[in-house]
Order: sequence, then structure tokens, then C-alpha cells
Amino acid sequence: MPVALTAVQASNAQYAPSFRPVLVVFGGTSGIGAGLVRAFATHIPPHTGAHIVVVGRSKPAADALIASLPSNSNSQYDFVRVDALLVHDL
Repeated sequence: MPVALTAVQASNAQYAPSFRPVLVVFGGTSGIGAGLVRAFATHIPPHTGAHIVVVGRSKPAADALIASLPSNSNSQYDFVRVDALLVHDL
């Protein structure tokens, strides 16, 4: 039996998990990684929020990305500088 899209959207809007989702994205300062960060931050319900950790090499790029994300008192955005090509950074 098909379910109406409006019913699904209403159900999703009421969803309140008992935890705050955490997303860690390596290569999150550009390309697909940055797109993933933007999509997740944009679609997480404001009442839930999320902790998003952007891992990458460029602090200026991460700062610009984080500044462009939705402002939400329930969300936390952090940057960790790591060059995944260098073993000592891992």
C-alpha cells in the first residue's frame, strides 16, 4: 500500500532521536566531501542538530565552508587539520 509523501514528511518532521548524529568527513574541505557536509547540514532537522567534523588540509577552505552552513544552536561544526597522505598526521 503506497504512503503519501506528505505523510512521510510529517513523520520525518516529528522524528526526535535520543542522540545527536555525528558526521566525520575526510576530504571535507572541497569536492564531494564538502558537498556531503553541506547536504547533511542542510537536511538535518533543526531540533535535532548534528556534530559535523570536517577533516582536511586547508583551514581557510574549512572556515569558509563552515561559515556557509546553516546556523543552528543544536549543531556543532569543527575542523581537524589532517593530510591523509602523511602517515604521521594519521
